[in-house]
Amino acid sequence: MGARSRDRRKPSIVLLAVEIMAVTATGLAVNLLTNALPKSWGWLSDWRIFAGIAAISVIVTFAIQWVKGRNAAVSEDPDQIEESTVGGSAAADQSARATGTGSIAIAGHANNSILATGSDARIDARKSIVVEGNLSVPANMPVTKGIRNLPRPPSYRFVGRTDTLSQLHELLQRGPGGVLGQAVQGLGGVGKTEVALQYIKQWGPQYAGAWWLNAETFESIETELAGLAGSIDPTAAAALDTPKAADWALDWLSTHEGWLVVLDNVSELEHISRIVATTLNGGSILVTSRRQIPWSSLGLGSISISSLRRDASISLLSRVMGEGSEDADAALLASDLGDLPLALEQAGAYLAQSRSVSIANYRERLKGQPLAVLSEVAEGTPADRAVAATLKITTDAIAEKYPFALEILAILSYFAPQGIPTEIVTIGPEDQRTSGHELSARFEFLRRTA
Repeated sequence: MGARSRDRRKPSIVLLAVEIMAVTATGLAVNLLTNALPKSWGWLSDWRIFAGIAAISVIVTFAIQWVKGRNAAVSEDPDQIEESTVGGSAAADQSARATGTGSIAIAGHANNSILATGSDARIDARKSIVVEGNLSVPANMPVTKGIRNLPRPPSYRFVGRTDTLSQLHELLQRGPGGVLGQAVQGLGGVGKTEVALQYIKQWGPQYAGAWWLNAETFESIETELAGLAGSIDPTAAAALDTPKAADWALDWLSTHEGWLVVLDNVSELEHISRIVATTLNGGSILVTSRRQIPWSSLGLGSISISSLRRDASISLLSRVMGEGSEDADAALLASDLGDLPLALEQAGAYLAQSRSVSIANYRERLKGQPLAVLSEVAEGTPADRAVAATLKITTDAIAEKYPFALEILAILSYFAPQGIPTEIVTIGPEDQRTSGHELSARFEFLRRTA
C-alpha cells in the first residue's frame, strides 16, 4: 500500500516541474529565434534569466512538497508498520501505524484494545496487532509469585482475631481436593475484609500467587478477572474484550494449582457460582460477605465473625488514639459502640484529631445524635468508611428484599441493648415470621442466645 501511495504522489511533483521548465524553455526559444520583442525588452532574451527562474521554481516546488509530506498525519510506508503478533500476523495491506501529533496505532482485523495512546507513544508503547485465534494457551502460562490487586494495605492497628486467622488457614489447607474455599461472614463493619487482608499478609507468600477480586456484583467480578488475565499475560488482555479476558482467566485458574483468590464482599451466591465451579484444580478461594448464604451448596465452608472482645476493643482504641486514653473510659465507649471494629476505629481516629473532645463528650454526643456522630470521620478518611454509611448498605439490601424486616428492625431499635424474647419476631403472619428469620439468618442483625 505504501509503495502505491508514493507512486501516486511522485507523478504530481514531476508533472509540475516539467510544466514549469517547458513553459520557460518555450519562451526562451521564441525570444531567441524571432527576436520579436522591443529593444527595451531585449534582456529577456538572455537565457540565464530563464534558467534561473526555472531552477528557483523547481526548488520551491520540491520544498513545498517536502513540507507537506513531513506534516502529513498518516504515513502508509510499510517500513513504518509496527506489528506484534502471537503465532500469526495481520495482513500488511490492512494494517498501518499512524504517525505525527496525536497519532494512534491502527490495524485491520485486530482487537479494539489499546495498550498505549498519546502523541508521545513510542515503539515500546503501542497497540499490538494480535490474532485472537493464536493467543497463548492459559495452561501454558506459568504461575507468577506475588500478591496483586489489594484494595488497601493491611491495617497496622489490627488486633484480636488470632484464633480466627489460624482456624481459617487450617481449613484452607486441609480441604479434600478440588477448590479449598472458605467464607468469612458477618455484619458490616465487623472486620471481614480486614481479616482477609491480614490472612494474605501472613500467609499469602506461601501461595503460588494471590489475587484480590471485588465481588460485589457480577460485572465487578468479570472486570477483575479480566485484570487477572492482564497480570498473567498482558498480550491476552490486550487482544480480548472484558468477557473473553475473564474467560481466559478462569481457564488459567482451572489449569493451575497453588493460587489464592479472595472474593470480597459477595452479595449473591450466583455471582460466584461460575468461578467456583470452573476452578476445581486445587486453588484456594476466600470469600467475605455480609450475608449468611448456604455456602455449602458450592462446596465452601464458612466462618462467622462478630464483634471484638472487650480487651481487644480497648487495645484498638488505644492504638488509634495514642497515649492519653484511659482504659476505663475506652471500655465504656467500646460498650456504647458494641465493640464493632469499624466504629471503634472511626471514633478513635476522630478523637485523636479532635483533642478538645474527650471520650465522655463523645459518648454524650453519641447518645443524643447517634446518626450524626456515626457519620463523622477523621480528616482524610473516606466517607464510605463511616459506620452509618456501612450499615446503610446493609439496611438498603434488607429493604430491597425484605421490606417488612426493616420495620421490625426499626421497632427493635427502641429496646434496651439486652436480650429480647424471640416471640417478638416469630409470632404473627407468615410474612412477618419470614422477615424476622431473614434478619437473623441472612444479615446477622439478630442472634439467638438461648
